[in-house]
Amino acid sequence: MAVSASKLAFEAAGITPEFCASNEVDLALGTMFGSVKTITQFDRKAQVSGPKYAMPLEFANTVINAAAGQTAIWHNLRGTPMTISAGTISGLRAIEYAARQIATGKSALYLAGGVDEHCFESSWAFRQSGHASDSADARSVQPFGKERRGFAPGEGAGFLVLESAERARQRGATSLGSVLGWGSGYAPVGESVEQHVLTAGRTISAALAMAGCHQEEIGYVGVSACGSIKGDEIELQVLRKVFGERLGSLPVGVPAETHGNPLAALGCFQAIEALESGRQGTLPPFRGALGGASDLGLSDGVGSCAFTKALLLSVGLDGSVASLVLGMNG
Repeated sequence: MAVSASKLAFEAAGITPEFCASNEVDLALGTMFGSVKTITQFDRKAQVSGPKYAMPLEFANTVINAAAGQTAIWHNLRGTPMTISAGTISGLRAIEYAARQIATGKSALYLAGGVDEHCFESSWAFRQSGHASDSADARSVQPFGKERRGFAPGEGAGFLVLESAERARQRGATSLGSVLGWGSGYAPVGESVEQHVLTAGRTISAALAMAGCHQEEIGYVGVSACGSIKGDEIELQVLRKVFGERLGSLPVGVPAETHGNPLAALGCFQAIEALESGRQGTLPPFRGALGGASDLGLSDGVGSCAFTKALLLSVGLDGSVASLVLGMNG
C-alpha cells in the first residue's frame, strides 16, 4: 500500500523516477504497527514449528520501519527514510516532521505520509481492548454518533509531497497548499475527558500561534473522529470550546465516516480531504445520524465551501494529540 500510494503522490507532483535517481528525496512515513500480520506470522512459525524454521530473510519485514525501507528501495530514494510511530496520530506527525525539516533547511523535498493495514490480529486486539465496535450495527461505528460503541477497523496509505517554495518554483510545480503551523500534546489515558480536552485545546493554540492566525481565520476543520467512545467526545468538546457559536456554519471534514479508522493513514486522509475540499470548493457528505452532535452542522448532502486556512486535529487512542494548520493556495 505504501509503495503504491507513494507512486501516485509522485505522479501527481510531477516527480519522475529519473528525478528521484538524481536528487535527494527524503521520506517520513507514519505507522502505528507496521505489519502486524507479518510479525505474528513470523512469531507463530517459530513457536509452532521451532526456532530453526524462522527464516532470517523474513525477519526484515517484521520491523516497524519495513514499509519505509521498502518504499525507499522501490522508488530509489536517495534521501533519509524516517519512520514515525506515534499511534494513530502518526500520519499527521509525519507531515509535521517533514515540514519541520524543510523549514529548518535540513531538507528541500519530502515524501510524507502514513500507512497501516487491517488484519485479523489487529482487529481482534482492538475488539479485546474495547476500542473497536463489537456490533454489526452501522450506528455503532458512526463518528460522533449517540449510539457509537467504537470504531470500524480500516486500512490505507496516503502521502503528500512537501517541498520548499523555492524548490517548487524551480520545478514549476503546482502548489495546493502550505503547512503553516503545528502542535502536539499528551495526556495519560487515565486522565479525565476534561484534562484531555484541555490538552487538545493547548495543542490547537500552539498550531494557531505558529501559523500566526486566530480561530476566526480558520474556515475548515478536519477531525479524526471515528466512532471512538472517548476520542470523539474529546474532539467534540474541544471544537465547541475553540470555535463556539461558529460551529454549524464551519465546514467539518470527517474522513473516517467513509474509510473507517485506518490508524496512521487517517491523518493523511484528513490533510488530503482538506486540500481537495479547498481546491474543489466542495465538502463531502456525512451520511450518519449525529445524535448529540447536531451543532456541528454536518449534512448528508454534498456541501460547498471556500476557505484559506484549515485546521486538522487528531486525537490518538493513547492520549497523544496532534494539530496542523494548512494554508490553501489558489
